[in-house]
Amino acid sequence: MQREMIRQNYNHPSIIIWAYMNEIMLKPHFDRDSEKQNAYFKNIASLAGELEALTRNEDSSRYTMMSCHGSYAAYSKAGLLGIPKIIGWNLYNGWYGPNLNGFADFLDKFHQDMPDKPFIISEYGADADPRIHSTNPERFDKSMEYTNIYHQVYLKAIEARPFVAGGAIWTLADFNSEQREETMPHFNNKGLTTTNRQLKDAYLFYQANLLKTPFVRIGSRGWTLRSGIATDDKLQCIQQVEIYTNQPEVKLLLNGNVIATKTAEDHICKFDVSFVNGINKLEAIAGTYKDEAEIEFLMEPANLKSAALPFNEINVSVGDRRIYVDAQKRQVWLPEKEYQPGSWGYTGGHVYVMKGNGRQSFGSDKNITGTDDDPVYQTQRVGLDSFNFDVPDGEYDVTLHFAELETPVKQESLAYNLGSSGESTGFSSRSFNVFINDSEVIHDLSNSQDLKPLAAYATKMRVTVKNGQGIHVGFKSIKGEAILNGIQVKKVL
Repeated sequence: MQREMIRQNYNHPSIIIWAYMNEIMLKPHFDRDSEKQNAYFKNIASLAGELEALTRNEDSSRYTMMSCHGSYAAYSKAGLLGIPKIIGWNLYNGWYGPNLNGFADFLDKFHQDMPDKPFIISEYGADADPRIHSTNPERFDKSMEYTNIYHQVYLKAIEARPFVAGGAIWTLADFNSEQREETMPHFNNKGLTTTNRQLKDAYLFYQANLLKTPFVRIGSRGWTLRSGIATDDKLQCIQQVEIYTNQPEVKLLLNGNVIATKTAEDHICKFDVSFVNGINKLEAIAGTYKDEAEIEFLMEPANLKSAALPFNEINVSVGDRRIYVDAQKRQVWLPEKEYQPGSWGYTGGHVYVMKGNGRQSFGSDKNITGTDDDPVYQTQRVGLDSFNFDVPDGEYDVTLHFAELETPVKQESLAYNLGSSGESTGFSSRSFNVFINDSEVIHDLSNSQDLKPLAAYATKMRVTVKNGQGIHVGFKSIKGEAILNGIQVKKVL
């Protein structure tokens, strides 16, 4: 196969490297340090030597390369690092591995040990579901904002080290990956663009760093429908906007008014924008170059009985820390918050955390059937007492969303999803009743009947609010702990 590949593609001018063996030590066979495993490693090294000799014999003018995952010791022990002309490292520190700054440490360690060995970063990237955003991004939350941080750290580390010969981002565009589940089942979201080539922020970041022609672009271009809670009497909500540029400074205007002028740091200008309810027109100006974006903001009142900003509807992703946008339904799902009088939120309980997974601090990464809104159903609050909305009197539609995230059957993790053990999540029976304003609306909701594992379950009901009572959704356990994944309230009359 190697010989056939070389002979077929020998005359392609874009090819500079012939590679063989990708992450061959990711899931080694046999027991660790056993006689069989040591023999297995020797055979791998022998095969690599054969492929190296064959490749150089077929084409002595090009480089050879082996791509390795981040287990430095494993490839060194097997004697693989000295065989090809170039080593490629597939590194995901801060994604599959917990330490984002470990990327730079890895580069320095390898160069110190093998200073004469050319190497490239043959893979690096992080998932960015274009529907998910976060004001406090964290590893594996799939938010656009965490992925922005990830690429900023990686590029800065690469550019600061001239001994790194190159880097290849995994990957240009999101692509189908049937076995993957997570927030967008059957897709790998590490692309710099979406499947239909809509640019993500990371793409703009690389343009700002690598283009020689003048460049200025407003970030989060696809996030044109936003929501948040009004933070002051002016009924504004402050959210950050990043501008990517290769110019020294950028001036940003909102609805024709200057917000500020910022000096670019690492080709980024960060602005705190006070969005208003309705249409917000942004204009970024860098010298004679400019970019524009229009954002619709659905403002939520801090006080649900506010006369200045009457309550209309709200969607809450329970047990979540992110903002999820369903553009087709024109819905923005806000992360949960603790209840405060006059406002809304939960009382009691704790955020669901998937067992046997060291990558993410909340929610599940499993495909939830019966819905396209997986991010909503993949998070939940467990053992909560209530969820409350201090809305004014009137008629409301209340929709409750549930999904049993525990499964009775052990599920194996994908080989390349490092940090996920795939252990059983400890399924146990649960059943509970749900009340709205002290009237039972759901009796004995259980995971032996309606709550099928990893399946969406939603129910909507009309609620009449009178005498200033608001909407009080209460939970009473029969067996195990009550759960809630999402809740929507919409004013009807």
